[in-house]
Amino acid sequence: MEETPVTPEHFTPEPEKNMLFTEEAQYYLQIAAKWSKFLSILGFIGTALMVLGGIFAGSFIARMSTMSAAMTGQPAMPPSAGGFLGGIYVVLGLIYLMPSLYLYQFSEKAKSGILFYRNDDIATAMGKLKSFFKFFGIVAIVFLSLYALIIIGVLVFAGTYSAFRQ
Repeated sequence: MEETPVTPEHFTPEPEKNMLFTEEAQYYLQIAAKWSKFLSILGFIGTALMVLGGIFAGSFIARMSTMSAAMTGQPAMPPSAGGFLGGIYVVLGLIYLMPSLYLYQFSEKAKSGILFYRNDDIATAMGKLKSFFKFFGIVAIVFLSLYALIIIGVLVFAGTYSAFRQ
């Protein structure tokens, strides 16, 4: 059994699997990391304000409803309405925390990856950026679906209303 020697004619080099960033790409990534850190900090502040607002909104709405009922003689809103609205704010605030966290993690990993030439940190940073965009893509799909359902509901209601008016 004769082996075929490996010669340059028989050898096809594979492309290098480690892609290196140019200095210009590193610069752009570093600037993107700085802006994403700024935006993530604003997101954390917004999250805290939404959660605090949600916690205090329930008691505030219940108190205002009671005061309004005493002044106007109309029945007060149920106390659960304020709690429901406050709960929505808290849930939305916690949902808003995720993209802020992804942005912050991207900024930290991208910064350390560029500073210390760590490919694994750059890969992790890109994964967090992917998660950020995936999250907002899913949110966009949810909102577009809700808008479509609202439009369909309004059209059905308008058709039903006009049919009963005749």
